[in-house]
Amino acid sequence: MLVEATLHSGRLNVLVVGETAGGRKGTAKDQVNRVFRIADDQWLENAHVSGLASGEGLIARLRDREDGEAIEKRVLVIEPEFVRTLAAGSRDGSILGAVIRDAWDSGRLQNLTRKEPLIAKGCHVAIIGHITADELRAKLSTTDIANGFVNRFIIVCARRRQRLPHGGNLSDADLAPIAKRLRTALDLARQVGRVRRSADANFAWEAFYNAVPEPQGLLGAVTARAEAQVLRLSLLYALLDGSSIIELQHLRAAEAFWNYAHASAQHVFGSTLGDDVADRVLEELRAVYPEGLDRAQLRDLFSRHINATRMTAAVEHLVLRGLASTERLKTDGRPRELTRAVPRAESALSAETSGSTGSSVSGGGLSALLTLSARGVEREPPSVDVGEPVAGDDAETLVCERCNSPEVRLCQMPGIAYCDGSCGGALVRVVRAPVVVDGDEARL
Repeated sequence: MLVEATLHSGRLNVLVVGETAGGRKGTAKDQVNRVFRIADDQWLENAHVSGLASGEGLIARLRDREDGEAIEKRVLVIEPEFVRTLAAGSRDGSILGAVIRDAWDSGRLQNLTRKEPLIAKGCHVAIIGHITADELRAKLSTTDIANGFVNRFIIVCARRRQRLPHGGNLSDADLAPIAKRLRTALDLARQVGRVRRSADANFAWEAFYNAVPEPQGLLGAVTARAEAQVLRLSLLYALLDGSSIIELQHLRAAEAFWNYAHASAQHVFGSTLGDDVADRVLEELRAVYPEGLDRAQLRDLFSRHINATRMTAAVEHLVLRGLASTERLKTDGRPRELTRAVPRAESALSAETSGSTGSSVSGGGLSALLTLSARGVEREPPSVDVGEPVAGDDAETLVCERCNSPEVRLCQMPGIAYCDGSCGGALVRVVRAPVVVDGDEARL
């Protein structure tokens, strides 16, 4: 699909985040492979690879042969231990991260630093990585976040829903109807050229595009490609339906998928600030609450290897986010500055009123409503009930920014909801309802 001068193909990278063994990431993959083995066994055998350890290796796998012989340009990389890929990409001189970014962007891979340059054109690369939340938080580098490596992946949390001692016991006959439909969709998709949106889908796309907030903070950086990811998801949903037109239902399905992905990223990174010093300070402040720590005690956390300027910046970051407060206490000598953690309920309220969740909605980030407060989700993966009506006191105070309708439904993106008023179910920004003050309207 062409957007301005950028061609978007159905290339997706997905990180499946779950506990070791209990997440059943590999079990789910094996069941999908059974369907593909029936629908397109040749592709499964030729294009299904693992062992993503170097950028040069991926280019060599896909580069054109000098004798002109056709090669398979499609690759689905399955990495059951994606933490090893992150480690390989962090080595000095590694081009793996850059190659993965190029594969998602354009499908043209190259390494021109060699005496014999490696170039691969027209590549269709998709990556599915399995990793735990702890590994992802620990191994993802600041560079991976800053250069856009991680936001080219859709993060999806997974967990086992039930225990089946003998497995699901699905037979090939059970899977055959699904495989047949998939095979038909694949055959039709190979005949489709350029894909466009219907008029209804275009209207809904404009609402979604304008409602996506500017990325702020760590969570914003991780989910910064919301528009591109939703566009590609809607393209794939259309192709799976055998359609060359993206209809409204395809876009709605893509939005729902992205809502879960955003909630998954919130589960993994929501309580992480992206500042190693601030994260460590906040952890300790919460551990000693309601007591606080003075500057000397804070520096002792790092064996005094952190200078005063760096520590001040970290504390100011926490105060700005509403996660900590400072107090100057009188002593016989110099005043003692004590830093305390803000209770989580209060920090969530502070995040709302300051807009620190990254939402650009006037009147605050609405983090409590959208379950995207600074406290994050620490134990359970998200359970996203997309489309549920807004309930509680906020139902009386939140309205659609475009039509002022109070008929808004839950969405897992900061400051955004579905509007069932005159916007017809579109994703919109939500704002505080007007209140009357001496006959004049004012925003809460």
